[in-house]
Amino acid sequence: VQDGNTSVEITIRIPERPPYEPVNLRFTMFLVYENEAWRINDWFDWNDGMNGSMRKALRGYIRWFADQIPEKL
Repeated sequence: VQDGNTSVEITIRIPERPPYEPVNLRFTMFLVYENEAWRINDWFDWNDGMNGSMRKALRGYIRWFADQIPEKL
């Protein structure tokens, strides 16, 4: 923990199910300590390459959704 921030490395193993091989999925959960509790600051999906930031994906979704709302006349 440094300056109220830390991260947790998560690996989820999906066992073999023919015809599929076993798979390890990697994630990093970034946490920040605020208001006397640990809260998720971002969730990074390493399986999604460099676009794996949940925060970045949600900001893009919110921006897209806001653009769908028609302007008031």
